[in-house]
Amino acid sequence: DINEEIINTAYREVLEETGINLTGLSYKVIKIGEWQATDKGAPVKILGIFFYFLLPHRPTVILSEEHQNYAWINLANYKNYDLHPDLKEATELVFSS
Repeated sequence: DINEEIINTAYREVLEETGINLTGLSYKVIKIGEWQATDKGAPVKILGIFFYFLLPHRPTVILSEEHQNYAWINLANYKNYDLHPDLKEATELVFSS
């Protein structure tokens, strides 16, 4: 939403898409990226803000209808996935810190 603070957008989107409530958890911005994409046949620019949240435990994931599957990635397995280059870079930044 255009009038929503970015962190509140992140909280809302994660809750809507995964059922995970991140409100109140510690976080930091890892990376900001932008790229071109297509939405319903029209070119769009995507602005991605990659957050790192420290979770107290691995939560149960309840995916929205927008998604079919998910994976928990870690240092040992993240290279096995076809990650967007910005997501791969953000992941490597998290694992290197």
